[in-house]
Amino acid sequence: MSSCSNLSFAKCSKDEVEVQLPFIFTDWILGYQRVNMTIEELAHKNFVLNFTVSILMALILLIGIAITLHTIAREIKLSQMKTDFVSNVSHELRTPLSSIRVFGEFMRLGWVKDSAKVREYGEYIETESRRLTQLIDNILDFSRISSDRKIYQMDNVNIKDLIQTTLKTFEVLQKQQSFNILLELPENKLPLLQIDANAIAQALVNLIDNAIKYSGEEKNILVQLDVINAYVTIAVIDNGIGIERCEQTKIFDKFYRVSTDCVHDVKGSGLGLSIVKHIIDAHQGKVTIDSTIGKGSKFTIYLPIKKTINFSKESVYVESPNC
Repeated sequence: MSSCSNLSFAKCSKDEVEVQLPFIFTDWILGYQRVNMTIEELAHKNFVLNFTVSILMALILLIGIAITLHTIAREIKLSQMKTDFVSNVSHELRTPLSSIRVFGEFMRLGWVKDSAKVREYGEYIETESRRLTQLIDNILDFSRISSDRKIYQMDNVNIKDLIQTTLKTFEVLQKQQSFNILLELPENKLPLLQIDANAIAQALVNLIDNAIKYSGEEKNILVQLDVINAYVTIAVIDNGIGIERCEQTKIFDKFYRVSTDCVHDVKGSGLGLSIVKHIIDAHQGKVTIDSTIGKGSKFTIYLPIKKTINFSKESVYVESPNC
């Protein structure tokens, strides 16, 4: 029997069939309509569709491979940077420890009788101890920052007194390494700032240490304290080797060290500037760089001026900022 003779078919033709569904779906109609194209046209349409899908899948696959290769290259580079970090930190720790041990043994064995020499050796031990303390502080702070557990002790601080006290810690080192630090202060009285004094001092020390490391034979460091708009600024200016413009956006990344041949002999952990940026970001400020190759660099810290308040708690927990 021809299917078109069944009464359930609402319509029957060569190109279109509509079927009245029985039972509980009596209000429903199932339809079929043939597309008005030849077999060759239908085959061509299916070929174009399949070819387009294949091209898209190939592009997605290529993009996935490119992302994977980029990730692998980044991980390899990061792994190398971590290896260099461990090597540099080991050297940074070993050098002052060796000096402290040697000078300490000289004094313990009584080989140094001259009081001036005893004082000189004591100054060396103090300098190397400060260097060790700074390195360890940087490593510990980096660990806390990486786990978002860095805690800042906020209080109302006289920034002028803080900077002057921080610069005094370089007095012994200035005699030993023959460099000068000049402080320029504004004429107007500065407001109190809501900051973590130890953290800001650490940021300043890191900037000054970098200026000393990357300066030439004539090491003159200028520290400028000023007020610009709603910020108190602390600028550290050196006359060193300078930083390439393409490197300036990367120097605040963890483990990153400038790739210039001139600095291969300069040891460092690659953490100092990344810690500086985190500290200043946590204080809702910013840090900028202005550098010219062969002429020197200027790092400027901007700390916002706010109304001084009395904190009800001794510490303020600050989450790690998103960079």
